[in-house]
Amino acid sequence: MDDVTATSWDTMARPASRDEFGAKLAFTIEHAQRWLIDRQHPEGYWQAALEANGEMNAEFIIFNRFMGLKPDPALDAKLKKYLLDTQQPDGSWPLFPDGEG
Repeated sequence: MDDVTATSWDTMARPASRDEFGAKLAFTIEHAQRWLIDRQHPEGYWQAALEANGEMNAEFIIFNRFMGLKPDPALDAKLKKYLLDTQQPDGSWPLFPDGEG
């Protein structure tokens, strides 16, 4: 373990007792459940934006070719433009928006 990790673990707050741990755990679980319930749609599902890097666009193009599906020229042009626009100067793509490749 490196010094940073060891120091991080050493300085983490620890519960004083099992009762305190149980109380903190129960609070955390209840908080997480409430967060999920508050975001659940009346029909029972959750919905969130799908944020992805260029990998999904590339996989979509490859998958469609692999499956022998006819390309949609307009969609392919948009996907290719996105891939080229997000490519880093070193030829890589970022893992997240505005990240390094």
